[in-house]
Amino acid sequence: MRIWLVVMLAVGCDSGKPVAGSGSAAAPVCSFDGTYRLRFHSNGADGWWLFLTVKDSAVQITGGQPEMIGLGWGKVAATLDPTRCTIVLASQTPRAGDMKLTLVPTSDGTVSGNITRTDAYGVANEPNTPVKGRRESAPQVTPACLKVGVYKLETDPKTTWKLDGTPRVPMGCKEAAPINSVSYVRVSVLGPELYVDEVAPGQPWDQRFGRGIVTRDGDCAITLAFDKEDVRFTNAKLVFDGGVVTGTAGTMSYDFFENGEAGENHWKCSSTQVKLAGTRVAD
Repeated sequence: MRIWLVVMLAVGCDSGKPVAGSGSAAAPVCSFDGTYRLRFHSNGADGWWLFLTVKDSAVQITGGQPEMIGLGWGKVAATLDPTRCTIVLASQTPRAGDMKLTLVPTSDGTVSGNITRTDAYGVANEPNTPVKGRRESAPQVTPACLKVGVYKLETDPKTTWKLDGTPRVPMGCKEAAPINSVSYVRVSVLGPELYVDEVAPGQPWDQRFGRGIVTRDGDCAITLAFDKEDVRFTNAKLVFDGGVVTGTAGTMSYDFFENGEAGENHWKCSSTQVKLAGTRVAD
C-alpha cells in the first residue's frame, strides 16, 4: 500500500543580517527542535490532542489521538527547510485521504494552523479545520496546587436526585447506580489555557468525545461546564489542591435510555448544588 503524508510546520524564525555586497537578507535562521503539543478538530469535535517531537531533523509522533486524522505513532519521514522555516511530512491514509496539516508557530511559542483532508467525510463536513498549540523546549511549569493528569470525579453520595420521566422498570434515582460517579477526565494546561477532556475509565486513558468548557478563576480555580454521553453539569466551581479537586456544580443531570418493543424510553435524574470531589489517578 502506497503511503505518503504531508504535514507542514512553519516554524517561527529570525532573519539574519544582510549579506555584505548582496543587497539582500541572509536566509532565516530556524530552530526546529522541541515538543509540539497541539489540539485539532476532527470527527465533529474540537480538542483532539497530537504530540510531536523534532530533534536533529527527525520528526516523531509521540502521542495524542493521531488516528483521528489517519496517522499513527512513531518516526515519520520529514523534510526540514531552514530557508522557508518549514517542516514537511507526508501520507495518504484510508481514513483521511490526502491529508495536509499546516502549523504556524510564532516567536512566543504559540502555534496555529489547519488540517485539510480529502476523504468523503472530510470533504462533506470538515475540509479545512483548525489547529492550535505550542512548541516547547521544556515541560510547562504549573503551580504546586495544580497537578495535571487524569482525575476521577465523583458526586456526593448524599445528593438528593429528582426523577424526570417514567422508567419502564419501576425504580427511583437511588437505584440508578451510574449517578454515583461522574467521569474520568484529563486536566491539561497549554499556555494560559486549562482543558478538561473525557477519557476512558482505565489504561491507557484514551481521549473520548466529552469536552469541558473552562473559565479560569485563578491559578488553581475554575468554573466548569461538562457534557458527555450521559451526564452533564453546569457552573461547577472547582478548586485544585495538589492531587485533589473539590467544588459544587450548580446543576447536574444523568440521562437514561431504555430500548424495547415500544421504542426508546428516555428519563433522567437531576439535582442542584451538587458537591463534587476528584482524585488524581494517573499522569
